[in-house]
Amino acid sequence: MSYRETNPQQEEKHGRAFLRAVRNGTLRLYAPKKRWTDMLKACRLCGHAFETVGHVLNHCRSHARLWHDDIQNRLTHAIAGNTPGARVVSVNQRVKDVGGSPLRPDIVIDQSDGSRLLVDVTVPVEHVNDAFRTRASFDKARRTKIDKYRCVADALSARGVRTRVEALIVGALGTWDSKNAPVLRQLGLVSDDLRDVLCRRTVTWARRIYDRHLKMGATCN
Repeated sequence: MSYRETNPQQEEKHGRAFLRAVRNGTLRLYAPKKRWTDMLKACRLCGHAFETVGHVLNHCRSHARLWHDDIQNRLTHAIAGNTPGARVVSVNQRVKDVGGSPLRPDIVIDQSDGSRLLVDVTVPVEHVNDAFRTRASFDKARRTKIDKYRCVADALSARGVRTRVEALIVGALGTWDSKNAPVLRQLGLVSDDLRDVLCRRTVTWARRIYDRHLKMGATCN
C-alpha cells in the first residue's frame, strides 16, 4: 500500500470527514459504545477483544508500519536536503558500531559537531476529546522510545561518539506534539511546512488504514 498524494485538497476533505466520524463515534467498528451491550466486539481480522479505533490504527498486526515508514522517509529526505553538515548514516538498520544489539533506530544522523543523533518516530493514538490524557500518552511514548535506545547511545558514547536519543511524535489523528520543536531545531528544520505535511499525511494514512481494515474484513467474511 503506497502513499501518493495526487490530490491534496481531496485528501484533506476525506481526512476531515474521517476525523469527524472518529469524534462522533460513527466509525463502522465492532467495539460497543456501551460496555453492557451484547453486539460483536472482536476485531474482524486478528480477533483482538475490542475493535476500537486505537486497535485498528496502532495495534492490529494487519496494518503494521504503513504510516510510520512514510513519516520516517519524509523526515529522512528533509534532513538530507535541508540540514547543512548533517549526514544520514542509516534508516531502520542496526547500528554498526554497537555489536550484538538487535535494535534498529529509525534514523541515525552524524552531525557537524561530530556528535550522533538517534531519532525514532512513533505514532500513538490520541484520546479523543481529552487533551490531558493525550498529553500523558505522548509523554509516555517519548520516554519509552528514549529509554529503549539509551543503551545504544551509551555504547556509542563509550566509544567516544557523543550520542543523543530523540523521539518524533505525531498523533495517529494528526495531533502534533509541541515537544517535537527542540528535536527539529537540532536538525535545522524549523519550517511549519514539514509539521503540516507530516500531520496531514498521518491523517490520510489513518483514513486509508481504516478503509483497508473494512475491505480486508469484508473479504474474510
